[in-house]
Amino acid sequence: MTKKILIADSDPLFLETIATQIKDNRGYEVITAFDGMEALKKARRENPDIIILEDTLVFIDGFKLCRFLKFDKQRRHIPIILLTPHISDANVALAKEVGSDDYLLHSVNDNLLEKIDSYLSKTD
Repeated sequence: MTKKILIADSDPLFLETIATQIKDNRGYEVITAFDGMEALKKARRENPDIIILEDTLVFIDGFKLCRFLKFDKQRRHIPIILLTPHISDANVALAKEVGSDDYLLHSVNDNLLEKIDSYLSKTD
C-alpha cells in the first residue's frame, strides 16, 4: 500500500515543490493543506503515515496542531516533523514539548526527504 504524507504549509510554491519531489522521487501519496484547520481536518479524515507541518501555520499554528494530534489516541503514533524558517533554542524546546518527532529548517532538501523515508520505514 502506498504511504500517505500530509504536508501543511502556507506557501503554495513550497507545497507544490515538495509534493512533486516526494511523488516523483519517492512514489508516496501527498495530501496538502494551506492552514492548520484544514490540516487538522485532513489528518483526521485521511490518517496519513507521516505529517509535515510549518510551525507558523494560520488558524492553528504547527506547534498547537502537533499537540492536538499527539493527544489524539488514534493519531498519536503518527510521526510529525515541524518545519521552521529559523531554528532557535526556544522553538526547539517548544517542538519537543508539544511532541514533535523532528524539527527541521523549512526547505526542500535531501535531509527532509531522508527523514521522511526514515520515519516511513519504521511504520512498515
